[in-house]
Amino acid sequence: PVEWRTIAANGADVRELNELLEPGSNGDSQVVDLGFDIAVVLCGVNDGKKFWQGRWPSHFREDLAALCNKLRRAAPDGVITVPNLLGHVEAPLFQLWPMCHLVDVLFDQFESQKMALAELGAVRCWLLEPGARKVLSTDQKLWSVDGIHPSTEGYHRIGEWLATHLAQMRPVPAIE
Repeated sequence: PVEWRTIAANGADVRELNELLEPGSNGDSQVVDLGFDIAVVLCGVNDGKKFWQGRWPSHFREDLAALCNKLRRAAPDGVITVPNLLGHVEAPLFQLWPMCHLVDVLFDQFESQKMALAELGAVRCWLLEPGARKVLSTDQKLWSVDGIHPSTEGYHRIGEWLATHLAQMRPVPAIE
């Protein structure tokens, strides 16, 4: 049997996801037990949206490394994956002018930080199969009403894609 736990907040970037793992002022956190076999960190789009607030791709890399290292300390034998989904490529809102001309330039800067951490051995990150560009299409039923995030059906498709890769993953040590 598979047990899923989701750690999330609406609009959260990686820094905020990391904070969700910290005990609050009353000692509570969203997650009491960080133990896991596989952690899938879906991130990048909300971080990219904070670019306009001065949150550079280098900040994203630092924040993602901190989150992954926290997860690694909690589950030394767990697999941490940070897929390079390129969800921005087909998101309906990002296909509008002028974003359609800027979206790849902006979000590719954040996606490349995932690959940089993978090259250091901090996380597992994989790209789409050669020749493929996206997991989701422009089909409206795959997108939520905000035009940025996947719908339930879109997340189901992402889950199917993830499942084909997760069985191949093995743990890597933390990078400090």
